[in-house]
Amino acid sequence: MASGSGNYWYVDATGHKLYIGAVASAVPASATQSGTFTATSTPWRTSANYAAITEIEVLDGQLKRTSCTNMFYLFANVTSIDVSKLDTSAVTTMAYMFQNCSSLTSVDVSGFDTSKVTTMYLMLRGCSALTSLSLPDISSTVGSVRDMLYLCNSLTSLTCKSGTILRATGDMPLNVELLPNTTISGSATLASYADTIAAETYIGSGTTYTLKLVGTISANATVYLTAGYNTG
Repeated sequence: MASGSGNYWYVDATGHKLYIGAVASAVPASATQSGTFTATSTPWRTSANYAAITEIEVLDGQLKRTSCTNMFYLFANVTSIDVSKLDTSAVTTMAYMFQNCSSLTSVDVSGFDTSKVTTMYLMLRGCSALTSLSLPDISSTVGSVRDMLYLCNSLTSLTCKSGTILRATGDMPLNVELLPNTTISGSATLASYADTIAAETYIGSGTTYTLKLVGTISANATVYLTAGYNTG
């Protein structure tokens, strides 16, 4: 991936695909919408686009972002987001990045550069159609991943990078309380549920789920997780 001066976004002739990161000369005359953006803005987020857009692609040579907060928030009809060319080397926040993309079935965030990221709070909240996900590096530099996967109720496969710690609650490590019957692979560690229970408020505390754990963590371990999580 390469960052550059591509600070234009546009919607194609069909009205259903959004492109982010074009240079001015690359915006086609047939585009139904177009405009510019900054390193932190998301001007493509409009109520009309939330309904119409079904596919999103970030282009090579896009303007380097410093914030991905709300970047794709509320695109409920989008099934695919191609972020393989998104330069995140200067990004400090990914909070709410894909929140409520409830039709999203495919997104690869495993290659994200998270060296400057301090929060992934609610990053994928409500991505209820996702069945598999490979996580980026969240081992040490990311300060908060609280509820990152909240309401990802269809998730059955979670791949972790070395150093990832999974726990039932808390800002860091990663919450896993809403991932029943999920196969987790990679060099992750499953921490104790009891170590943080006193600090949180639960709905249905004590419900037993079985996580089918593979890789370097114990197979078929049973842990006590929450049936719900009360953020209020």
